[in-house]
Amino acid sequence: MKNKKGVSVMIGYVLLVALVVVMAGIVYVYLRTYIPKDLPACPEETSLFIKEKSCSNGILNITIKNNGKFSVGGYYIYASNVSSAEIATIDLSKQLNSGIDNQYTYFNSVIFNISTNNTLDPGNEIINSFDLNQSINFIEIIPARFESQGKNVKLVSCGNSRIKEIVTCLIV
Repeated sequence: MKNKKGVSVMIGYVLLVALVVVMAGIVYVYLRTYIPKDLPACPEETSLFIKEKSCSNGILNITIKNNGKFSVGGYYIYASNVSSAEIATIDLSKQLNSGIDNQYTYFNSVIFNISTNNTLDPGNEIINSFDLNQSINFIEIIPARFESQGKNVKLVSCGNSRIKEIVTCLIV
């Protein structure tokens, strides 16, 4: 009789492990549907550059030109007040001068049109003005495009096309 009790306990452990493995498989298949298959990304030839820049009386004016092969919907702009910093961390999009037509702040970015269209075509340029509340040493601009993902349109950061420009703007 002792030998049969040991076998029934082992069968219980085997059934328990099998149940856990089946439940893990069901959870895995269910959660896999939440992960997008293709992440939206910018084409490699997306590019902006700063054509002109000036700063006076706490107002930063920049002229941005699309020198890439694809239209752009906006950009992210960051500044740094530390010249030795590797990455700019001060978000300037909230300081966009509100007097400019067809310029909007959208999720920490500056977009060129309220619609979800990429409106800055290759070769075109746009002038933006920012009201600064602190001194800055350089700015970084990252182009952004509206990309379709299924039925949704998302603003996608083109991080590989980041540009860095030294801009000395002192606020007294």
